[in-house]
Amino acid sequence: MKPWIKETFRVTVLTATLAGCGGDQGADMPDATVKVQMGGTALKKSAMAAHFEVVELRKVAEKRISRTVHEYTYRVSVRNNGVSGAANVLAELLAVPAGTTIVDGTVAVGSIGISTTVTPTDVIVLRIDRTLPFDPSNLSWKITSTDVQQLAPVKPAEVVVLPLADIGVPENVDKVTVAGAVTDVLLKDGSLRFSTPGDTGAPQQAEFTLSGPNGSTVLSLPIVTERPQELLLHVEPRDDGSVPENPPNLMVGGLGPNNSILGNTLTFKLEGAASTELGDDSDGLAIDANNTAVSLKSYWTYDPASTTFTISGTKLQQLMAALPAGALTVSLNFVSKDGEFASSHELMAIHRGAKMAGKLVAPDGVPMTTLAGKKILLRGYNNHLRLVAPVDANGQFAFDNLIPDTYQLTLSDLENPNLVSASAIILAGTSTANISITYTPNKVGLKAAAAVGPAASFVASAPSPSGCKAPATTRQVKAQRRRGAVCFIALQRPKPAKPYMLRRY
Repeated sequence: MKPWIKETFRVTVLTATLAGCGGDQGADMPDATVKVQMGGTALKKSAMAAHFEVVELRKVAEKRISRTVHEYTYRVSVRNNGVSGAANVLAELLAVPAGTTIVDGTVAVGSIGISTTVTPTDVIVLRIDRTLPFDPSNLSWKITSTDVQQLAPVKPAEVVVLPLADIGVPENVDKVTVAGAVTDVLLKDGSLRFSTPGDTGAPQQAEFTLSGPNGSTVLSLPIVTERPQELLLHVEPRDDGSVPENPPNLMVGGLGPNNSILGNTLTFKLEGAASTELGDDSDGLAIDANNTAVSLKSYWTYDPASTTFTISGTKLQQLMAALPAGALTVSLNFVSKDGEFASSHELMAIHRGAKMAGKLVAPDGVPMTTLAGKKILLRGYNNHLRLVAPVDANGQFAFDNLIPDTYQLTLSDLENPNLVSASAIILAGTSTANISITYTPNKVGLKAAAAVGPAASFVASAPSPSGCKAPATTRQVKAQRRRGAVCFIALQRPKPAKPYMLRRY
């Protein structure tokens, strides 16, 4: 197998539950629909930008085989997440939980349009021993199409160079077009080169069409998010191992880019809650990397008619003054007064991020004015923040809302990939930072610079209210990392061994 080719369109899809997998149900049980949930007992969307995805199973028949084993027939709904239509799509069930046997695991899906879900008449048949718990982490699919070939996933904010020979494409292709998330692409020296966009907090897709004398090849590329921003819902399985259906949906309003807390009204609306009496016992925590936490309970008000918790602009300003700066985990625990309903949700947020102002300069210090439209790729080593910023006519660029970390900055230059770069440190408490990257505008100079290491750079941080300043020495860097920023502590708790769980009684 070529190193940059995965098995064609293999995607892992985990079901939250299969209708009829637990309990003593009769053969005349009505049809049931199960929407596919990702992540086992921690239900979340997959961070993998799979071209095809199984999104639903619908039971259409059931037959008793023995006292404990039943045979179930399901229709399978498949969604095309790519940026072009696909023909001759085939879904094959590869693995199932313990106690489950595949009788018929192949579905001829047919053609699927862009962003379209298809439910073919073809079905799968499973035999399930209902005395064993159903383990959703062992259900996986292989989905293929004759139209497209999938590349191995890549990360956001990267320059990628793929030799054509390694991805199974003839070296005489002379044209490439791209659709989807990627905008910069080049064919050169027997390789496909492109740069990926910044991290949106969600999976992204791109497709390349490479053409030549021998025809065309379509390559599908998944771009995997490093910092997923969707909510994570924690659910506790039932005694039989299955997961409760129809968990409540939490809608969060008022967050800015990268889930930044900007000082506007913040709302948490719980849709599908079994009880409206959530105001007394519900709470939330904003927790930083050092496990310092601030309770949200004293800042929000609850409206039972809409099951919405609201932090007003004034209260949010007060909350922001109490929150630790940097990356936060917001953990929300909703509990009804009678204890009959509980759900827990978790999301990423950023508070009081730093601004980085940068410039590209020639070796003599003069700003580069010929790079307008180029891009700077920023990658965080520890917190995995990955962003892209354009370069203006004065060689300047900027990143907002950065969190404490060590960052690598690279000029997206497909002619000379990964040769112009610099590193920078954002310390806890930093509000602004400046960085200068030296650019040698000819190939000989670029190769010489690459031989001796990254281009010269410097970082200067403005003093923050906590008194943190840019370090002058490596020893000072280590000392400031140990000390960290001044924290405003409203509530402190030990980090839980496992997240909150949804309990149903």
